[in-house]
Amino acid sequence: MRLSRVTALPVERVAAGMEQAREEGLVPMAGDVALLHWRETELDRPAALLLRFGDDDAASRAFATAGGAHGIIILVSPEGDPGLHLRLLGHLATRAGESDFGHRWRSAPDGDALRATLMREERTLTLRVGDDEEAVEWAGKALRDLDFPRDTLVALVRRTEGAIVPNGETVLRDGDRLTMIGTPEGIEAMVTRLSTPIPPRP
Repeated sequence: MRLSRVTALPVERVAAGMEQAREEGLVPMAGDVALLHWRETELDRPAALLLRFGDDDAASRAFATAGGAHGIIILVSPEGDPGLHLRLLGHLATRAGESDFGHRWRSAPDGDALRATLMREERTLTLRVGDDEEAVEWAGKALRDLDFPRDTLVALVRRTEGAIVPNGETVLRDGDRLTMIGTPEGIEAMVTRLSTPIPPRP
């Protein structure tokens, strides 16, 4: 299951969370996209998965209760931070409410463009491992071991062999390009951190 890989949670745990969220109801959004969301006790950072369906495929029919959805956004956040979950939901609702969201979602040519439909410039940061003083030290470390601002999420890692949707166990390599999303405050905090020289070790 893709969401299990993205979150590093057991498949059974993800399946149980999805079933509970389904029982509580899919949230219809603009552009014939539905939202499925819940919070997990064993998750340390939020994770999202975007799925776009064909008009006549089995997945679309399975989500017919969402009004004939053409796609679904699955959001999972840490149980211990309900405020973060609400902020991410608010961000998704704001993006989905934009007049051209449905068109951009349906016409996105690939996964990168699909993810871009949910991003805004002030909520997005792209950086390369090794380019900044702090980022130099990220190579060889797992995402879960890096102290990123709480209101940020590494949505994509691009490397030579292709792009991957990371989870907490993803180990960064020198030269990886990270796409981060978050609140304006979280992104600003990350930019400030990257521009602050690291004090020399004693």
